[in-house]
Amino acid sequence: MINLSLRPVRNENLYRLIFACSLGAVTLVTAGNLVRIARYGWDIHVVKGDLEAKHAVLADLDAREAVLGGELRELDSSKLKKRSEFANMAILNRVFSWTGLFNELEKVMPIDARLGAVRPNVTAEGRIDLQLEGTAKNYGAFVDLEEALMRSESFSRVYPGTERLKTATYRTRAPNLPLRQRGAQAGAKTAAARAKSAGEVAFSLSCEYFPGGRNPEDSQSGGAQP
Repeated sequence: MINLSLRPVRNENLYRLIFACSLGAVTLVTAGNLVRIARYGWDIHVVKGDLEAKHAVLADLDAREAVLGGELRELDSSKLKKRSEFANMAILNRVFSWTGLFNELEKVMPIDARLGAVRPNVTAEGRIDLQLEGTAKNYGAFVDLEEALMRSESFSRVYPGTERLKTATYRTRAPNLPLRQRGAQAGAKTAAARAKSAGEVAFSLSCEYFPGGRNPEDSQSGGAQP
């Protein structure tokens, strides 16, 4: 009869369970690390692709800038000036009618005065400034033209420029004030000026032109400067 009590009894199930659990945990952690490494690698690849694309765009922009810089250096300023003047005149022709402007000027022109040049200028705010140059039979006709422009609903802010007689140059000693402000002085001196200056007068003056007539606020202000 064998005495079984002399043989040691060992239960290894617990060790096997612990080993299996540890191995499973290590496997899961390793798999997770591999997935994370793969994801980081893909992100780095995408970022590198974006950087390469941006570098390509920057290189293309630098090349275009170099080409445009060369073209700008080769441009002739005189040609640019002619093109800008042509563009300004095209814009000017679309802003208002030359026929309408000449019709309004014809209404205010005295019989003893005539215009030699009309230079309109459209400002960025849409205001139309006129530079008028011409000749008058005498100084009185020039004053009549100024007063007619001041009374017209199509013109405002009339400022006299130069007034040149055949034998001398006439300039007002007073500062260039709107005609409304110097109306009393002009009225008092008109008769004397007509009698004094019998020669032809070359003049220039500036004013603002309103194709559709002045606004009520402008009419009330009488063309005084803002």
